[in-house]
Amino acid sequence: MSINNSILKQRFSQFLIAILLILIAQQGLEAQSKNHLRLTLGAGISQPHREFNATNMFAQRGVLYNGSLDYFINKFGIGIDVGYFTNDTKTAFQDFIHTRYLNSTEFPNMNRWETKYALLGPTYNFNIKRFQIGIFVKAGYSQISVPQLGFNRAFFGQTYNVYQFYGDTPDYQMAWMGGINLGFKVNNWLAIIGRTSYFTTSYLSKIDHTTVYRDATDSNRNNIMEDNEYLESRKKTSSGSIALTTINPTIGIQISLGKSDTKTPTSMTSELLPIMDSTTDSELVDTDLSNVQGMDTIPELVDQVVYESKEDLVIATKNDSISTINNDVLSEIVKEEVNKPIINIAAADSVNNKSDLDDKKFDAPESKYDEEAAGLLYKAGESFFATNDFESAIPCFNKLKANPQYPRAAYMFALSMSAMGNCAEAKSEYDKFNADYSGEDKRTLAIIFASQLERCKDKPSENLNNNIKTSSVTKKYTIQFIAIKKPNQSFPNLSSIGNIETEFFPNKSVYRYVLGEYSDLKSARADADKVKKMGFRDAFIAEYEDDKRVNTLDHFVK
Repeated sequence: MSINNSILKQRFSQFLIAILLILIAQQGLEAQSKNHLRLTLGAGISQPHREFNATNMFAQRGVLYNGSLDYFINKFGIGIDVGYFTNDTKTAFQDFIHTRYLNSTEFPNMNRWETKYALLGPTYNFNIKRFQIGIFVKAGYSQISVPQLGFNRAFFGQTYNVYQFYGDTPDYQMAWMGGINLGFKVNNWLAIIGRTSYFTTSYLSKIDHTTVYRDATDSNRNNIMEDNEYLESRKKTSSGSIALTTINPTIGIQISLGKSDTKTPTSMTSELLPIMDSTTDSELVDTDLSNVQGMDTIPELVDQVVYESKEDLVIATKNDSISTINNDVLSEIVKEEVNKPIINIAAADSVNNKSDLDDKKFDAPESKYDEEAAGLLYKAGESFFATNDFESAIPCFNKLKANPQYPRAAYMFALSMSAMGNCAEAKSEYDKFNADYSGEDKRTLAIIFASQLERCKDKPSENLNNNIKTSSVTKKYTIQFIAIKKPNQSFPNLSSIGNIETEFFPNKSVYRYVLGEYSDLKSARADADKVKKMGFRDAFIAEYEDDKRVNTLDHFVK
């Protein structure tokens, strides 16, 4: 036995050296990766398997507690796994004695199998969105306590041993374990883990056990084991050895130490990019650029707010006539937006909560585009306008108002605002355009706008004195600042302005995030200015009548 233990210790030492070499090599390959520790705590059941599950081993299902600490370098980790599990014997031994000797006496000296282990080895882990899968193999030492079981009978004032089971195995045995972890990440540092492991001493060590028993039988077949049948029996001894093997499903938690949590969206990630919100278009404008034609070469946009650039690219692909976008053009557009510096927007004096905005940086890049990108954006606006999707057209023209190459963008912006029923804003924007525009069609454009504005004035949503409206209508306002697919996103910087609520928009399967509600338009506009200065440049005011949205206002950037 000593020779075998020496060989096993030598093999285990070689195994540890191999693992350390793998770790050193992986450290060199992944030197720039973020390293971290993972602490896993769990509990579950221990189910005997193979020869350990034989009747004469008296091992039953038990409980297991385990913990592990692994050091991860990217997807690879190495660490120690410790645990303790027991396998009850009482019921199995009682059933055996009742079957073998026709006796159901309670036994005061029942014990159980107990196993403690400490194992070392590698783990490979990979993630699929919020789900993670880990595969591990570990080896080391275990301390196994074999139960001492006995059944005795008294004859003529003396106690005879009828059946005894005990072990004479050294305290420490080598063992190994392999298995799989399945986890769901609650956040970046906490996960719920389900684990199934296979623990065994196979190929490394054996558990020695001995059974001493009397071969008494019910010779007269009366279903009673009589005294003379015990006295006439012979005493026998049998010995053997087995590999202790169990299958252990557990559940627990996993904590990543030294791994930063996900950022709250003051700087928005690509997952939280706003999408176009139109109550007249049932087709969802997809914010996942992987589905857009020609987008396979665009780099991943992380921790960069590209409210306008990425949205513009999606808008430009919505219409079939402008969906053939060149890869290089799109890449340059995105790279230009990503490389723009973050603008530090100081809170204006008109903002009431000035302390909340001072010394904070918000991603609000200016809308500057090269010639081809601007052309695509203008065509997208015209396409939306032609299909009466004015709410989608407004942001397109709004982003080109200051571009001298597209002087009519300001006019189309005003015309779209008028078509939406925002008469006062439309008139103000048109007056700015008319003062600077000197094209030959200026008179024609003025006639068209006047006609549109006249129809705008007839809309009851703007004409508060119109006789069609009744005094029973309840008006309110909210500030919509983003529309995304996630239902429970937090915006802590905006909570200081007002209550944040969500509205599900079934036509596009997105959630509108709004601030408010407001009983008067003046208060809504004051808070909308704050929201825009915090980086949500496409925020606008939504108007409701009897809890039904009837209009949107103030789409232009302050």
